[in-house]
Amino acid sequence: MSNKRVLVVGMTDSPHLKKWLDAVVELTIIRKILIFPSTGYEKYVKPSDSKSSTRIKMAVPFASTFLGRGFCFLLDRAFGPSWRKILLEFAIVRTRPEVIHIHEIQHGGYLFQRKKTRFYPIKKVICSSWGSDLILYGKLPSHQNKITDLLRTVDVLTSERVEEFEIASNLGFKGSFISPVYTAIGIEANPVQFEAPSKRKMILVKGYQDNHGRALNALRALELVKSDLKNFEINVVSASPEVEIEVERMRFENGWEIKCVPKQNQREIHNLLRHSRVYIGLSISDGLSTMMVEAMQFGAFPIQSVNSGAPSFLLHGTSGFIVDPWDLSAITQSIDTAISNDELVDSAVMVNRDQLKRKFDLGHGLEVLKNLYSDLK
Repeated sequence: MSNKRVLVVGMTDSPHLKKWLDAVVELTIIRKILIFPSTGYEKYVKPSDSKSSTRIKMAVPFASTFLGRGFCFLLDRAFGPSWRKILLEFAIVRTRPEVIHIHEIQHGGYLFQRKKTRFYPIKKVICSSWGSDLILYGKLPSHQNKITDLLRTVDVLTSERVEEFEIASNLGFKGSFISPVYTAIGIEANPVQFEAPSKRKMILVKGYQDNHGRALNALRALELVKSDLKNFEINVVSASPEVEIEVERMRFENGWEIKCVPKQNQREIHNLLRHSRVYIGLSISDGLSTMMVEAMQFGAFPIQSVNSGAPSFLLHGTSGFIVDPWDLSAITQSIDTAISNDELVDSAVMVNRDQLKRKFDLGHGLEVLKNLYSDLK
């Protein structure tokens, strides 16, 4: 076990970061981890069945108290995320970590300024890119300078997609690049028991309509399908406000059984996928979509946008459909095929199970994580 102090800068309100920390705890490869919140202030809770001796603490203890959260919330409203740069500098000086691990660039990475901590030498900076970090933002002039400033100070960059290496290199990165490293680590290889997808009458839609998500395109495509959807239950998960309005309109005008499902925990998401025939996730940029992987795991036929990790996991037309998020015709045709072709959705189950076993096995994911920290003596 490494005695190095690792400061993790990341979104404490993200289930992805929690999964990563759970894996670190399970491996017991680092003695002490400190967490600095790039967004949120939730305190990490170690799994109740864990016997790990890894100690995890908040780098800014007051931020996890009730009064502290309220104070930080007011500062967020008044000054935006920029004030956290000062708080991060304070946390680094106070905790004196040898290693800093930044999870996600746009929220965590933009806060870190290594040149301001020269008086306190940091031995290594690791940055883990999530999803859209470089694939999308690395091409935007408004973000390129900030990304370049960060990458020039990073020693190790991990990514969910190998395509990010060329973008990172063009933006000044000269360190070690490791890919694919998935934030969600992996899943158990044990097969999950469920009803055949052809017998299910539910469609699940990821409801994000934001910088990346394009749920409104999925809803529009549903209205264009030739098949009758009145016999299906359509659930929209984590719906943005614009999506909630559209779902209400569709329910009223089409007479469909369609509704927005409030934000769910992982077990509830799994239960929805276990009863879904089709899963639809559209975005203009993404890494390996966790919900797509879970759809594969629970037998829901995935329809996922092409600018994501989907091409590395899905066999187009066999185990799922990979679509352009702007091509309503292709999305509509994919939905029509998935809800009418029983043989296709049933045969996809074994193909997806095999893909997950080879590419997203938990044991392999833990080994990648162990190797990432292996030289921290």
